[in-house]
Amino acid sequence: MLLKGHQKKLIEVFFVQVIDGLVFEIYFPEEIKKAGKEILEHIGDLKPLKEEMSEEEKLAIIEVEFDRLYDPSHPVRNHIETLDSVEVVRIIRSALNK
Repeated sequence: MLLKGHQKKLIEVFFVQVIDGLVFEIYFPEEIKKAGKEILEHIGDLKPLKEEMSEEEKLAIIEVEFDRLYDPSHPVRNHIETLDSVEVVRIIRSALNK
């Protein structure tokens, strides 16, 4: 299984957003919790990628986890898409885009 360019980019961008959201949650736990935008508690058990796995096996796990977390009804996707509603996140992102 090889991911097509568009799908590969979407998966990459999404997981970068998840990581960014987790960083915000680590540094600003009260603000994230108050806004109800927690991510970590909704990730669940991620299947590990192991060095001895083939690229196809790794890609299959990444795709399964992406499909699960990117589902429109999953809280992780919703919280990632609405994270800018948290003032501190909005301020930081605005400062970084200058």
